[in-house]
Amino acid sequence: MKSLFIKKTKSTPEIDFNYKKKLLRMTGESFPENARHFYKDTLIWISEYFQDKTKDNIFDLKITYLNTSSCKIVTEILEMIQDFHDSKGKINLNWYYEEDDEASKDNGEIFLEDHTFPYVLIPFLDE
Repeated sequence: MKSLFIKKTKSTPEIDFNYKKKLLRMTGESFPENARHFYKDTLIWISEYFQDKTKDNIFDLKITYLNTSSCKIVTEILEMIQDFHDSKGKINLNWYYEEDDEASKDNGEIFLEDHTFPYVLIPFLDE
Protein backbone atom coordinates (compact mmCIF):
# COMPACT_ATOMS: atom_id res chain seq x y z
CA MET A 1 0.00 0.00 0.00
CA LYS A 2 1.22 3.48 -0.82
CA SER A 3 1.17 6.51 1.45
CA LEU A 4 -1.32 9.30 0.76
CA PHE A 5 -0.34 12.97 0.60
CA ILE A 6 -2.66 15.83 -0.32
CA LYS A 7 -1.22 19.34 -0.18
CA LYS A 8 -2.90 21.93 2.02
CA THR A 9 -4.87 24.73 0.35
CA LYS A 10 -6.63 27.79 1.70
CA SER A 11 -9.80 25.76 2.27
CA THR A 12 -8.54 22.20 2.71
CA PRO A 13 -6.17 20.54 5.18
CA GLU A 14 -2.94 18.78 4.46
CA ILE A 15 -3.47 15.04 4.48
CA ASP A 16 -0.25 13.16 5.20
CA PHE A 17 -0.86 9.45 5.75
CA ASN A 18 2.49 7.69 5.97
CA TYR A 19 1.97 3.98 5.48
CA LYS A 20 5.47 2.87 6.52
CA LYS A 21 5.56 4.99 9.69
CA LYS A 22 1.92 4.15 10.58
CA LEU A 23 1.39 7.88 11.12
CA LEU A 24 -1.72 9.60 9.80
CA ARG A 25 -1.92 13.41 9.97
CA MET A 26 -4.56 15.93 8.99
CA THR A 27 -3.57 19.57 9.52
CA GLY A 28 -5.17 22.89 8.63
CA GLU A 29 -8.63 24.27 7.97
CA SER A 30 -11.42 22.35 6.30
CA PHE A 31 -14.14 24.18 4.43
CA PRO A 32 -14.08 22.79 0.89
CA GLU A 33 -16.98 23.55 -1.40
CA ASN A 34 -17.74 19.83 -1.57
CA ALA A 35 -16.32 17.98 1.43
CA ARG A 36 -17.55 14.57 0.28
CA HIS A 37 -15.68 15.01 -3.01
CA PHE A 38 -12.51 16.34 -1.36
CA TYR A 39 -12.33 13.54 1.24
CA LYS A 40 -13.34 10.71 -1.11
CA ASP A 41 -9.80 9.38 -1.64
CA THR A 42 -8.98 9.89 2.04
CA LEU A 43 -11.94 7.79 3.18
CA ILE A 44 -11.10 5.04 0.69
CA TRP A 45 -7.46 5.04 1.80
CA ILE A 46 -8.40 4.81 5.50
CA SER A 47 -10.81 1.97 4.80
CA GLU A 48 -8.10 -0.01 2.99
CA TYR A 49 -5.41 0.91 5.52
CA PHE A 50 -7.49 -0.30 8.47
CA GLN A 51 -7.58 -3.81 7.00
CA ASP A 52 -4.12 -4.37 8.57
CA LYS A 53 -4.45 -4.55 12.34
CA THR A 54 -0.93 -5.77 13.11
CA LYS A 55 0.85 -2.53 13.99
CA ASP A 56 0.40 0.42 16.34
CA ASN A 57 -0.90 3.53 14.58
CA ILE A 58 -1.01 7.22 15.43
CA PHE A 59 -3.58 9.62 14.02
CA ASP A 60 -2.81 13.33 14.51
CA LEU A 61 -5.81 15.57 13.92
CA LYS A 62 -5.01 19.28 13.99
CA ILE A 63 -7.91 20.93 12.19
CA THR A 64 -8.37 24.52 13.32
CA TYR A 65 -11.69 25.09 11.52
CA LEU A 66 -14.38 22.72 10.24
CA ASN A 67 -17.46 23.69 8.30
CA THR A 68 -20.63 21.62 8.71
CA SER A 69 -19.93 19.20 5.86
CA SER A 70 -16.36 18.69 7.08
CA CYS A 71 -17.70 17.93 10.58
CA LYS A 72 -19.70 15.10 9.06
CA ILE A 73 -16.57 13.71 7.42
CA VAL A 74 -14.55 13.94 10.64
CA THR A 75 -17.38 12.14 12.43
CA GLU A 76 -17.22 9.43 9.76
CA ILE A 77 -13.44 9.14 10.19
CA LEU A 78 -13.82 8.84 13.95
CA GLU A 79 -16.38 6.06 13.43
CA MET A 80 -13.88 4.28 11.18
CA ILE A 81 -11.24 4.62 13.90
CA GLN A 82 -13.72 3.25 16.46
CA ASP A 83 -14.55 0.27 14.24
CA PHE A 84 -10.81 -0.36 13.75
CA HIS A 85 -10.26 -0.21 17.51
CA ASP A 86 -13.26 -2.46 18.20
CA SER A 87 -11.82 -5.09 15.84
CA LYS A 88 -8.53 -5.14 17.81
CA GLY A 89 -6.67 -2.55 15.75
CA LYS A 90 -4.15 -0.50 17.71
CA ILE A 91 -4.48 3.25 17.30
CA ASN A 92 -3.99 6.40 19.34
CA LEU A 93 -5.59 9.67 18.33
CA ASN A 94 -4.02 13.03 19.13
CA TRP A 95 -6.65 15.78 18.88
CA TYR A 96 -4.93 19.17 18.79
CA TYR A 97 -6.85 22.27 19.84
CA GLU A 98 -5.90 25.92 20.03
CA GLU A 99 -4.75 26.61 23.59
CA ASP A 100 -6.35 30.05 23.79
CA ASP A 101 -9.69 28.87 22.38
CA GLU A 102 -11.88 27.07 24.93
CA ALA A 103 -14.49 26.34 22.25
CA SER A 104 -11.83 24.48 20.25
CA LYS A 105 -11.17 22.20 23.23
CA ASP A 106 -14.90 21.76 23.84
CA ASN A 107 -15.38 20.71 20.21
CA GLY A 108 -12.74 18.03 20.60
CA GLU A 109 -14.39 16.74 23.75
CA ILE A 110 -17.79 16.66 22.02
CA PHE A 111 -16.44 14.83 18.96
CA LEU A 112 -14.66 12.24 21.11
CA GLU A 113 -17.03 11.75 24.04
CA ASP A 114 -18.71 8.59 22.72
CA HIS A 115 -15.53 6.84 21.57
CA THR A 116 -13.53 4.23 23.45
CA PHE A 117 -10.31 4.24 21.42
CA PRO A 118 -7.29 5.85 23.12
CA TYR A 119 -7.04 9.58 22.53
CA VAL A 120 -5.54 12.68 24.08
CA LEU A 121 -6.45 16.36 23.71
CA ILE A 122 -3.31 18.42 23.14
CA PRO A 123 -3.20 22.22 23.32
CA PHE A 124 -1.08 24.20 20.88
CA LEU A 125 -0.36 27.90 20.43
CA ASP A 126 -1.72 29.36 17.21
CA GLU A 127 1.17 30.73 15.20
